[in-house]
Order: sequence, then C-alpha cells, then structure tokens
Amino acid sequence: MFSDDSQNNLLKIIESSIRDNLKADSLVFGNCDDKEISEKENIIVLTLSSHTFRLILFWHFNFDSPTNDYIRSQLNKDEKQLSDKEIEKQNMDFISELSNAYCGQLKRVLGHQFLHLGMSTPNPLNKDNFIFIDELECNFKNTRRIRINSNVNFYLSYCLCFQDNTDFIINPPKEDESESGELEFF
Repeated sequence: MFSDDSQNNLLKIIESSIRDNLKADSLVFGNCDDKEISEKENIIVLTLSSHTFRLILFWHFNFDSPTNDYIRSQLNKDEKQLSDKEIEKQNMDFISELSNAYCGQLKRVLGHQFLHLGMSTPNPLNKDNFIFIDELECNFKNTRRIRINSNVNFYLSYCLCFQDNTDFIINPPKEDESESGELEFF
C-alpha cells in the first residue's frame, strides 16, 4: 500500500529537488496527460533503488527553440561555431547533468530514510521505449509538467516499485534536507 500522504511526500521531495537544481525566473509544476509526453522525442532515465524499492524517473523533452534557448542561457556559450550535431550533443549533456543533479539530491533526501540506496547514471532513451513502462509493474506512477519561464516544458514521469505486501511509507522532507547538489570526490 502506498498512502496518499506518502504519495504527496514523494511529490514534495521530487519537486524540491528539481526546484533546487533548475535556474529559472519562474518554475511551475502541473499535471499533464499522456498526449503531452508522447510528443516529446527524448527521454533521460534514472533509477534509485534499494533492497526494498525501485524508483524510476523519466525526464521527457524536445530540443525545440525555447528549450535550446534556455540551455544556451544556462551554459552562457556562443554556439555560432558549433554544428547542429555538436549543439544537440551539448544540450543532451546539459540535460543529463541536470537530471543527475536532481536525482542525486533526491537520493540524499531519501537516504535519510532508506539505507543502501543506489543511483544509476543518466541513460538516454528514444520515446518509443516509454510504451513499455507498464511492463515494470509499478505500484505507483505519476507524470508532472515542469514549466520553466512560461515557455520551456519538461515532463517528469516516475514510477515506484515495491513489494505488494508491505506498507511503503515516505516521510515528509525535513527543512534542512533541501540543500543543493554538493560535489563529491572519490
């Protein structure tokens, strides 16, 4: 069982992690439908897992003009000398690092409650792979629109898998857990 309180707590933790890692004048989260995410060509997938659960996050996006302009403003780079293929690679790298940063923060927050969390690296997928999400047999799934500066839309789908015979509880985040991604040296 995954209670409404735990669903809301997970949503708060995810949105806080994204908010802390996205630079924007305005950032609005909202509900969306399957049609909106089906129009997105690119997906970055990340996984958080422990021995008790698996949380799979899918970051949906297009490299449309508003998205490219947003990324260019964040990178503060002049792309005049870059080919289209180099710009697309640069933009994919940016979104992969961004998704890695918010997922890392999510891992740190959930790590206070769940020991031995593992996190995957960002993996790009083609949108056609997303139709297999139901094969994951998720106990819970949701998709949120993330609107940046009123013209850039990203979408985050996430699904949670855990043993059906347990009550899966996620506590609300503590106030001091909203720190941004810190650099870790190995």
